[in-house]
Amino acid sequence: MNIYIAHSRSFDFKKDLYEAIRKSFLNGEHTFVLPHETTEEPFNSKDYLKNQATLMIAEVSEPATGWDRYE
Repeated sequence: MNIYIAHSRSFDFKKDLYEAIRKSFLNGEHTFVLPHETTEEPFNSKDYLKNQATLMIAEVSEPATGWDRYE
């Protein structure tokens, strides 16, 4: 299963979110797409979700709309 993880950039997502996912046993059973794991460049999530993702999980404890990069 291809799982896309959406989240805000207003917290330490690499430490608090990505690290836990990579250490999970589920990481060996599924493909997790962590959009900013290796780069800060914008990720084309619309195309990925439309063409490749099986599931999307949104971490929503912090507000984010994605519009901050366009301001």
